[in-house]
Amino acid sequence: MANEPRYQDDDNDLATAFAEDVWLFHIPARLASDAVQYFGVMPLSQSVEVNVMPGEPQSPLSGELKVQFSVSLPYVWAWRSSQSKQAAGGLSVRLKGLEVLVVPALNASLSLGGVHHEVERRWHVNDHAIYLHKDHANEAELAQALAKALDVRSEADFYENLLRCTDDRQRKGKLLSKGIADAEIDRCLREYSERPAEEEHDEGPGKPTKDEQGGSTHQTPSGGSSQGQQRKQPPAEKPGETSEWTSSESPESVKQPLRLKDSSTTRYVLGSPPSGGAGTGGSGEGEGTEREGRSLTYAEKAELEEAGRVLAARELESMGFSVEMMPQGNPGFDLRAKKEGDELRVEVKAHSGRATVVDVTQREYKEYLGQQGYRWEIWNIEHIAEDDSYSVAITRYDHIPDDALDARTFRVDLKKCQRKLQD
Repeated sequence: MANEPRYQDDDNDLATAFAEDVWLFHIPARLASDAVQYFGVMPLSQSVEVNVMPGEPQSPLSGELKVQFSVSLPYVWAWRSSQSKQAAGGLSVRLKGLEVLVVPALNASLSLGGVHHEVERRWHVNDHAIYLHKDHANEAELAQALAKALDVRSEADFYENLLRCTDDRQRKGKLLSKGIADAEIDRCLREYSERPAEEEHDEGPGKPTKDEQGGSTHQTPSGGSSQGQQRKQPPAEKPGETSEWTSSESPESVKQPLRLKDSSTTRYVLGSPPSGGAGTGGSGEGEGTEREGRSLTYAEKAELEEAGRVLAARELESMGFSVEMMPQGNPGFDLRAKKEGDELRVEVKAHSGRATVVDVTQREYKEYLGQQGYRWEIWNIEHIAEDDSYSVAITRYDHIPDDALDARTFRVDLKKCQRKLQD
């Protein structure tokens, strides 16, 4: 194995394509850069050469999905600009110049070293457009493509939930639950509407030319559905950096950084069903991310999610399961646990404090509905913050009653769910 190539499994589609060809490792996001620096384990998404040929005809996105996409973009900008004021201008240009095209086929040629595969992709992103395969033109795939276009793959679930909102009140509620003040949301929405489509660059990301539309899009290296590093970064940021790692510059937002209990050693208890009013936690999935009057940064959300996954894995291993930790952003579930031929898929909802309402995605709900040959559960993990006096609590749910799910926003009220009894 010493002389064989090794890669970080950071892209599900690429990992599936090359699973039989190379060694792949699931590495926590916080250790990814160390894996590159000290062990030379490169991210798979940065190592695969991808050549995508969108099929013809290429039709603009239409219907209800187009409407939902258009009305959601100002809220996406409001959220991202709250995380990085410096990137706000370039992001506005990016969003307003982004075109969504539906195509009958998305054939991709993948190359890694001397290994080649031909695959069909569900979506693809380049500098000027998102391409959706006609059989996958839905909220879930569009949200994943948008998150990739903005270099924030972990926010795909949040974007999907925004796309599912039926009115501005619900969309605003998603941002409020992330800790953004009402007045700040209104200010951001006004600012987005007032910004011209091309204000930062002389040549904004306009519509593709005929040659661009008819030809292939080539990326080296890149993720299978990504624009790679072709997109110009705002001048205030260094090349290779993305805005998800910076928080708002206001003193209030950085005064008290989130600190977590040691997920590898901290004591935890097995919880009971929540009661009373909905609490707020902090996993970054819409169920409440406010902490000390501010929203969590991307780095804090990633750290919180990773802590929840480690805690869940500890409990599963104590139950006799062998545990496979999926990459962050894996659609449908976070952990795959196996014991005596049984498979349990666990979707972790991690919170700094208490939380009784969580968001699920379409992919997660499909995993729940399609349980054949495996079981699927939500594990709600609360009180992970270091300054929370309560012990970490893990509560399992294997049944989502109809009256617990808001079918329009995919928000689940755990107070209406029965907890899973121990195996």
